[in-house]
Amino acid sequence: MQKHQNFDTELQANQARIDDVTKSGQELIDADHYAKDQIRERLDEMQDLWKQLTDQSGRKGMELCEPFSLITKVENYKKLALAV
Repeated sequence: MQKHQNFDTELQANQARIDDVTKSGQELIDADHYAKDQIRERLDEMQDLWKQLTDQSGRKGMELCEPFSLITKVENYKKLALAV
């Protein structure tokens, strides 16, 4: 669980790099750079892959948290049962 939290923190820290590259690429496209079509393709590819990575990381985080949530519910149920 801790490793995944560290990974998520690193992902968030790298979001600024993705934003910077996107901004620089868009500036080249807006300036009618001779390779603007290839730049657009690469930007789109980078953004798609980044979204896939962040989505997968989010799902993995939820999967890792699920067992802990179940354990907490079981422990609460046991406490409630002992109180009765």
